[in-house]
Amino acid sequence: MLIAATLIACFLSGVLAGIDLDSVVVRFPAWRHLGSHAWATYSREADLGNGIVLYPLLAIGHTLLIIAVVFGVRQNGPFQALAAAYSATGLAIAGLLLTAGAAPVMLGLKRIGNDPVALDNALRAFARWSTFRAVAQVLAFIATLDLLVRVSA
Repeated sequence: MLIAATLIACFLSGVLAGIDLDSVVVRFPAWRHLGSHAWATYSREADLGNGIVLYPLLAIGHTLLIIAVVFGVRQNGPFQALAAAYSATGLAIAGLLLTAGAAPVMLGLKRIGNDPVALDNALRAFARWSTFRAVAQVLAFIATLDLLVRVSA
Protein backbone atom coordinates (compact mmCIF):
# COMPACT_ATOMS: atom_id res chain seq x y z
CA MET A 1 0.00 0.00 0.00
CA LEU A 2 2.87 2.37 0.84
CA ILE A 3 4.53 1.80 -2.52
CA ALA A 4 1.22 2.31 -4.37
CA ALA A 5 0.49 5.57 -2.53
CA THR A 6 4.02 6.80 -3.23
CA LEU A 7 3.75 5.82 -6.89
CA ILE A 8 0.46 7.72 -7.29
CA ALA A 9 1.91 10.72 -5.45
CA CYS A 10 4.93 10.58 -7.75
CA PHE A 11 2.67 10.54 -10.80
CA LEU A 12 0.63 13.53 -9.55
CA SER A 13 3.78 15.43 -8.64
CA GLY A 14 5.41 14.64 -12.00
CA VAL A 15 2.41 15.91 -13.95
CA LEU A 16 2.37 19.09 -11.86
CA ALA A 17 6.14 19.60 -12.27
CA GLY A 18 5.79 19.13 -16.03
CA ILE A 19 3.02 21.70 -16.23
CA ASP A 20 5.11 24.12 -14.16
CA LEU A 21 8.20 23.66 -16.32
CA ASP A 22 6.12 24.19 -19.44
CA SER A 23 4.71 27.38 -17.94
CA VAL A 24 8.04 28.87 -16.93
CA VAL A 25 10.09 27.79 -19.94
CA VAL A 26 7.54 27.87 -22.77
CA ARG A 27 4.27 29.63 -22.00
CA PHE A 28 5.35 32.70 -20.00
CA PRO A 29 7.97 33.80 -22.55
CA ALA A 30 5.33 33.38 -25.28
CA TRP A 31 2.72 35.30 -23.26
CA ARG A 32 5.17 38.15 -22.70
CA HIS A 33 5.70 38.30 -26.45
CA LEU A 34 1.99 38.00 -27.33
CA GLY A 35 0.90 40.38 -24.60
CA SER A 36 -1.06 40.30 -21.41
CA HIS A 37 -4.44 40.51 -23.16
CA ALA A 38 -3.75 37.24 -24.99
CA TRP A 39 -2.56 35.68 -21.72
CA ALA A 40 -5.69 36.82 -19.89
CA THR A 41 -7.99 35.56 -22.64
CA TYR A 42 -6.31 32.14 -22.62
CA SER A 43 -6.15 31.96 -18.81
CA ARG A 44 -9.82 32.81 -18.41
CA GLU A 45 -10.68 29.86 -20.65
CA ALA A 46 -8.02 27.38 -19.55
CA ASP A 47 -6.84 28.10 -16.01
CA LEU A 48 -10.22 29.34 -14.85
CA GLY A 49 -11.95 26.63 -16.91
CA ASN A 50 -10.83 23.01 -16.57
CA GLY A 51 -7.62 24.10 -14.83
CA ILE A 52 -9.54 25.33 -11.80
CA VAL A 53 -10.32 21.68 -11.03
CA LEU A 54 -7.25 19.87 -12.40
CA TYR A 55 -4.45 21.94 -10.85
CA PRO A 56 -5.76 21.86 -7.25
CA LEU A 57 -6.48 18.12 -7.55
CA LEU A 58 -2.89 17.49 -8.60
CA ALA A 59 -1.29 19.71 -5.95
CA ILE A 60 -3.58 18.85 -3.05
CA GLY A 61 -3.72 15.17 -4.02
CA HIS A 62 0.06 14.94 -4.10
CA THR A 63 0.39 16.72 -0.76
CA LEU A 64 -2.21 14.56 0.99
CA LEU A 65 -0.74 11.34 -0.36
CA ILE A 66 2.78 12.34 0.68
CA ILE A 67 1.55 13.18 4.18
CA ALA A 68 -0.09 9.75 4.34
CA VAL A 69 3.17 8.17 3.19
CA VAL A 70 5.05 10.01 5.96
CA PHE A 71 2.74 8.44 8.54
CA GLY A 72 3.15 5.03 6.92
CA VAL A 73 6.94 5.27 6.87
CA ARG A 74 7.05 6.54 10.47
CA GLN A 75 4.85 3.64 11.55
CA ASN A 76 6.32 0.76 9.53
CA GLY A 77 9.50 1.94 7.79
CA PRO A 78 11.61 1.82 5.78
CA PHE A 79 13.09 4.43 8.08
CA GLN A 80 15.80 5.41 5.58
CA ALA A 81 12.93 6.91 3.54
CA LEU A 82 11.94 9.41 6.24
CA ALA A 83 14.24 12.22 5.09
CA ALA A 84 12.91 11.98 1.53
CA ALA A 85 9.33 11.79 2.85
CA TYR A 86 9.79 14.91 4.96
CA SER A 87 11.49 16.74 2.06
CA ALA A 88 8.71 15.84 -0.37
CA THR A 89 6.09 16.91 2.17
CA GLY A 90 7.78 20.22 2.95
CA LEU A 91 8.26 21.06 -0.72
CA ALA A 92 4.68 20.08 -1.59
CA ILE A 93 3.39 22.32 1.20
CA ALA A 94 5.69 25.12 -0.01
CA GLY A 95 4.15 24.73 -3.48
CA LEU A 96 0.67 25.08 -1.99
CA LEU A 97 1.69 28.15 0.00
CA LEU A 98 3.17 29.76 -3.11
CA THR A 99 -0.05 28.95 -4.93
CA ALA A 100 -1.76 31.07 -2.30
CA GLY A 101 0.17 33.98 -3.80
CA ALA A 102 -0.52 33.09 -7.42
CA ALA A 103 -4.18 32.09 -7.11
CA PRO A 104 -5.59 35.53 -6.21
CA VAL A 105 -3.88 37.00 -9.26
CA MET A 106 -5.42 34.37 -11.53
CA LEU A 107 -8.84 34.59 -9.89
CA GLY A 108 -8.64 38.38 -10.16
CA LEU A 109 -8.71 38.11 -13.96
CA LYS A 110 -12.47 37.78 -13.70
CA ARG A 111 -12.87 41.26 -12.24
CA ILE A 112 -10.13 43.39 -13.83
CA GLY A 113 -11.57 43.23 -17.32
CA ASN A 114 -9.26 44.20 -20.18
CA ASP A 115 -7.43 47.16 -18.66
CA PRO A 116 -3.95 46.87 -20.25
CA VAL A 117 -2.05 48.17 -17.21
CA ALA A 118 -3.91 45.87 -14.82
CA LEU A 119 -3.38 42.90 -17.16
CA ASP A 120 0.35 43.66 -17.50
CA ASN A 121 0.67 43.82 -13.72
CA ALA A 122 -1.30 40.60 -13.33
CA LEU A 123 0.85 38.74 -15.86
CA ARG A 124 4.06 39.87 -14.16
CA ALA A 125 2.77 38.96 -10.70
CA PHE A 126 1.42 35.60 -11.78
CA ALA A 127 4.64 34.71 -13.63
CA ARG A 128 6.73 35.65 -10.58
CA TRP A 129 4.64 33.58 -8.15
CA SER A 130 4.48 30.74 -10.66
CA THR A 131 8.26 30.65 -11.05
CA PHE A 132 8.78 30.28 -7.30
CA ARG A 133 5.99 27.70 -7.17
CA ALA A 134 7.55 25.79 -10.08
CA VAL A 135 10.87 25.54 -8.24
CA ALA A 136 9.13 24.13 -5.16
CA GLN A 137 7.00 21.69 -7.16
CA VAL A 138 9.85 20.44 -9.36
CA LEU A 139 11.95 19.88 -6.25
CA ALA A 140 8.95 18.14 -4.65
CA PHE A 141 8.81 15.81 -7.64
CA ILE A 142 12.52 15.01 -7.29
CA ALA A 143 12.06 14.35 -3.58
CA THR A 144 9.01 12.18 -4.32
CA LEU A 145 11.04 10.18 -6.87
CA ASP A 146 13.75 9.70 -4.23
CA LEU A 147 11.06 8.61 -1.78
CA LEU A 148 9.67 6.11 -4.30
CA VAL A 149 13.12 4.59 -4.76
CA ARG A 150 13.61 4.33 -1.01
CA VAL A 151 10.22 2.76 -0.20
CA SER A 152 10.61 0.34 -3.12
CA ALA A 153 14.03 -0.90 -2.00
